Amino acid sequence: MRAVRQPTEGEGPLSTLWTDWIEPVFGLTEIVLLLAAVYLTISQFTRSRASSYIERFNSSDAIESRIAVDKWLGDHSTSRERLEALANDPSLRTHLRRFANLFQELGAAYEFGVAHRKTVRVLFDALVVMYWESLRFWVEDYRAQADPTLYSRFESLYNEIKARERKSRDSAEYIVAYGSLMDPESLGAALGRSVVASELIPINLLGWERRWSIGEQVRVGEGEESVVAAFLDVAPDREASMSAAMVRVSPHEMKRLIRREKNYRQQDLGPSVRLTGGRSMDPGAAAWCFVGHPQHRVGPSDDGVVMLEGYIERVRAAARRLDPEMEAALVESIQVSGFARVAGPYEFVDREQASLV
Repeated sequence: MRAVRQPTEGEGPLSTLWTDWIEPVFGLTEIVLLLAAVYLTISQFTRSRASSYIERFNSSDAIESRIAVDKWLGDHSTSRERLEALANDPSLRTHLRRFANLFQELGAAYEFGVAHRKTVRVLFDALVVMYWESLRFWVEDYRAQADPTLYSRFESLYNEIKARERKSRDSAEYIVAYGSLMDPESLGAALGRSVVASELIPINLLGWERRWSIGEQVRVGEGEESVVAAFLDVAPDREASMSAAMVRVSPHEMKRLIRREKNYRQQDLGPSVRLTGGRSMDPGAAAWCFVGHPQHRVGPSDDGVVMLEGYIERVRAAARRLDPEMEAALVESIQVSGFARVAGPYEFVDREQASLV
């Protein structure tokens, strides 16, 4: 319990109140304000320090070195080829070390708190991940002949960013488009939003091929009677490879697609997907492909099954925009399908399906 000091002779109540309560409070407030000012000063300094690395990376020397490094990586496809080219080019070695040193300095500033950590992650996360993964083979080779701790701050910064990335990011989901979904207008109707052509990522599917083998009831022209039309499907084939496209979708959009593609099941073909240049997908991402249910499969020997000229033209136009070679392969698949072809506009008998096309 606080002891209250008794006023001495000549002191009034206000004087006592000031000495015992108000003056200590003012003193504490001054300390708090001083600490806040120190914190803000340090925070501003670290943010400024982090931002200053942008200027470093954008300097003429850094840009020159980055161009040299990118060209070196692009000109040679294997680690051995790259290391051999590096051994014969002293100028390239200078550019590479100067560029890697920037990331080492950034990693040290991050580790010791000299640069504001969140600002570093926001500004440099993609660059750190891309260049550490691209240059690790060189760092490990360099460590083997010199010091095993070389560029350890660069590596630590990469590990920190990747760990946070794994915790924070949502898993990416894509759908593989190999038929009418390659057409932005048709895809937009399926997803319930506007789609631009640049969203479609050109891919190859290893071990799969197109087939005209899934039947669906449609009405053609003004007729009331329905017919069974053959639509595209994919089937496994170890020796095959086919061009297609891929687009990222939300969970809500995926549900709409499932309703539209009701004669198909979803299968993750991520391991079979190859991006341009033979690159594989992120192992954490899914590439869902609609593969036909066996009970909906049709063949040219089935009575009354036709191919729709309108569907064919839509798919051909979409394939032509993505890859002329894909269109040529598509035309070949049409020629060997064996189905009769009918012209005219068509619509799906299933009303919900029709609303999503």
